[in-house]
This record gives sequence, structure tokens and C-alpha cells, in this order.
Amino acid sequence: MSGHSKWANIHVKKSIEDKKRAKIFTQLTKNIMIAVRASGNGDPNMNPSLRIAVDKARQANMPNENIQRAIKRGQGVGDATFSTRRVVHWEDLGRRCTCLRDRAMSMFQQFHLNLKMKSKKRK
Repeated sequence: MSGHSKWANIHVKKSIEDKKRAKIFTQLTKNIMIAVRASGNGDPNMNPSLRIAVDKARQANMPNENIQRAIKRGQGVGDATFSTRRVVHWEDLGRRCTCLRDRAMSMFQQFHLNLKMKSKKRK
């Protein structure tokens, strides 16, 4: 009697697809918020990095409401947690004098200060 529970089969397939979409939408939302935060401008026509992020979100069929919400969150409207995040760039020397560059998003400014102190101790 295989396939007697059609809803169970649909439910499993749908949950897998929803997890994949949620992961993609989360990454696209973060990219939009970072683009708004970097320039301070929420207008895609005036901000080229935001325009690219919004175009990628539309290609992934992200709803316009989610895009607008991400832009507002990037501007600091209605979300206090993202306003404390910063994009951090740092450089360090690795083995055989290779230059290491990294770009990350820190949750708090304290994280950035700790990195500065650690890099000073190495020298």
C-alpha cells in the first residue's frame, strides 16, 4: 500500500524545498542589509551594490515585501540587532609572508576591538 498517504510525501518534499529557499533568502537578506548599511542609502537607483543585491533577490523569486523589509532593517528601522553589526576587514601575515585578507560581519564592536588587540600582540 505504498503511497497511501499522499500528504506525508508532499509534506516531506515541501519541507526540504522550504529549507533550501529559507537558506537562500537569509543570505540574500543579509547581502541587502550590508549594501544599505555600507552606503547609508536605501534607494537601489542611487546605490549600485544594493541594485545588484536586489536583482539577485528577484532572480531567486524573493517576495518584494521581504526585499523592502530587508532595506528598512539595513537602515536601522525596526530592528535594533542589525544596527550593532559591522562589516570588518582585516589583514594579517601568514606563513612565508603570505598576506591574508578577510571580510566578515561582526555582531558587536567589541569583536572588532578584540581582533585589533590580538593582532598587536602577534607583532
